[in-house]
Amino acid sequence: MKSLKLITFDAFGTLIHLKQPVPHTYTALSKKYNFQFNVEEVEKLSLQAFKHNAEKYPNHGHANGLCPRTWWSAVIQESFPEKIPEALVSEIWHFFASKEAYDLHPNLKTFTDYCKRIFPLVKFGIISNTDDRVRLVLRDLGLENLFEVETYSFDAKCEKPSKQIFELTRTYAEKLLGSSIAPEECLHFGDDIIKDVEGAKAAGWNSCYCDISTDLSSELQKLIADQE
Repeated sequence: MKSLKLITFDAFGTLIHLKQPVPHTYTALSKKYNFQFNVEEVEKLSLQAFKHNAEKYPNHGHANGLCPRTWWSAVIQESFPEKIPEALVSEIWHFFASKEAYDLHPNLKTFTDYCKRIFPLVKFGIISNTDDRVRLVLRDLGLENLFEVETYSFDAKCEKPSKQIFELTRTYAEKLLGSSIAPEECLHFGDDIIKDVEGAKAAGWNSCYCDISTDLSSELQKLIADQE
């Protein structure tokens, strides 16, 4: 295969993973405000709230003039069977913008070091169907200097599996590198077959399925072997 110049990751479920399910975090934090919600009910309501707002205000409300904080505040509020105080909404928002909510992929450091050895020019990036709150999480995890290319659907005005979001990311990387990057010199890892794996392939990129348990280096080695 050609030398890789750009390797990107999906964020949630691929690079970072929730330490516990969202409804459990919601109910745990709500107890500080003297609420005793049933976790199963919060789970049901949170799924409905996310689906409802994603359909009514796609891409975190970008086209509707909403900011991500407003969009997520509505989702959080609708996830409970009764109105919760703004202070709790704010605490939930900030919790999920910090490293406290997530586990980092255990192979990431080993993988990036390996890639730098075999692909000296490689840049690493993020392509995520979310807002730039991920940037706060990455900074909190000490990764702000690793990912030089970050594309978030809210800012890009398009979402995976659209070819456009992959093309935008490649263009950003070309400007950073100061030279052209062919689609086949790009690789994307993600945990969604349609949005990540097939979306990247449709843009001419290499792609690999990856979740928090995937051995990243092994997947790359398989890809290289398949193309020889």
